Amino acid sequence: MKSDSSALEVLGLTKRFDRLAVDGLDLTVHAGEFYALVGPNGAGKTTTLRMVAGLLRPDAGAVSIFGIDALQDPVAAKQVMAWVSDEPMIYDKLTPLEYLEFVAGLWGIAPSASEPVAQELLGSLGLE
Repeated sequence: MKSDSSALEVLGLTKRFDRLAVDGLDLTVHAGEFYALVGPNGAGKTTTLRMVAGLLRPDAGAVSIFGIDALQDPVAAKQVMAWVSDEPMIYDKLTPLEYLEFVAGLWGIAPSASEPVAQELLGSLGLE
């Protein structure tokens, strides 16, 4: 699955739990475009995003991120995208500094470089 002009290409994406959650979704998002998934609870929005982000394996279909097959090479795909959950999970258990250190670590930024910047940012926002 290779598409040079697509930031995201989803073909035939399908997921079933107790019932069909996502049914053969096809979607192409070109670089610079902005999309929103809207619909009622249970429509498959979060399931779709979790499959695109590699957090949930689809039952069928393909996902390509800037031409990278996200199902065959999930690490490479995750290196060019980000996921922000609608459920904070661990974020509410971290201090602001711990959170910034966590995010810097995800990007491979050394603590010696990230900590002074994080401290400055927290100070300017009054979150120290």
